[in-house]
Amino acid sequence: MKLNLTNAFLVTAAAIVVIGCKKNEVITPTSIEITPASAEIKIGETATFTAKVLPENAKYDGIIWSSVNPAVASVENGVVTASAEGTTTIIATVGSVSGTASVTVIPEEIPADGIAEPTLIGGLYYQSDRYNPREVWVVASPNSEEKYSGDIVIPSTITYQGANYSVYGIGDWAFSECDNLKSVTLGEGLEYIDSRGFYACKNLEKLALPASFDDFNYNNPVFTCCSKLEITVDESNPQWYVKDDMLFRKTNDGIYLRWLFEKNTGTVTIPDGTNFLHDFSICDTNIDKLIIPASVSKIECRFFDSNLNGCKLPLEIELNWTTQEQVDAIVTFESDPSRFYFDGTDRSQVTASVPNGTKGLYETHWLWSTLGSIVERP
Repeated sequence: MKLNLTNAFLVTAAAIVVIGCKKNEVITPTSIEITPASAEIKIGETATFTAKVLPENAKYDGIIWSSVNPAVASVENGVVTASAEGTTTIIATVGSVSGTASVTVIPEEIPADGIAEPTLIGGLYYQSDRYNPREVWVVASPNSEEKYSGDIVIPSTITYQGANYSVYGIGDWAFSECDNLKSVTLGEGLEYIDSRGFYACKNLEKLALPASFDDFNYNNPVFTCCSKLEITVDESNPQWYVKDDMLFRKTNDGIYLRWLFEKNTGTVTIPDGTNFLHDFSICDTNIDKLIIPASVSKIECRFFDSNLNGCKLPLEIELNWTTQEQVDAIVTFESDPSRFYFDGTDRSQVTASVPNGTKGLYETHWLWSTLGSIVERP
């Protein structure tokens, strides 16, 4: 019997081809394990994650890293950077396969007293709030000869010795008498300006208040003797606004005039609908005449005050109440006008202009009768 060597060779060759195809087969990833599976990181810190692609002999081009909430923690090549308190998920992806790890970002540790002494950070001095060390105030330099100047932008947060602090407010006397200060922009998140925060900044031209701004000290002057200052307010601020070069605050009780820009001249009319004239709202003015609408029902006892520069005199104040009830409603906790109302101002040079037929109502009033004269308008 003869062997067919040709056929035998073909069978063997075919077998060899089949075996060769199995050796060249591409192994694709089936799963990804991230180490560690979870981590707790402090704000400002980083942590490194590694990804193991299975099976180990799988072929792939590279790993794509991502974070579900990058505002809390971002990731690049497995290195996670914590930015804000919260949680997120870190994802490693190869093709259609992915693995995950959880990350929790916690607040950084802050000493019990925070920044205890005025500390220079980024060109400004800061000090922690006495009740909340995580919040800081911008404060004056401890060196009385060192004054802020130029154009200043106050940040929302600062970092000191690895810890993050939120900037809450402007401390008392922080920028007072800074003669070379030109403009100040308050960062979003800042809420408060304390007494005499910008007192006597004679060349300060611009102050920008953010949407977060809540209030400033009303027991002492804050912007007084800032003859060039113009204030702007973020349009999304729910309480504060500027109209006709005046700063107003809306409350549940009504609308307060909080400060008349001292750069005003000539005649100034307080908008109708204003309900209250606040302490130190009108100081060191250069105006000739002030018109107070009948909608004003309360005038604080330091509403008109003279400080460093003095007020321009003579001055006419136009009053518009027409009934005894309206005139008598202008009261405050201080009943002695000689102590506070028109403090530092020569009252003999202040004239009250009142509606025709109402002079008698004002002549017997405990405040308006102390002015130089009362005249009726035709």
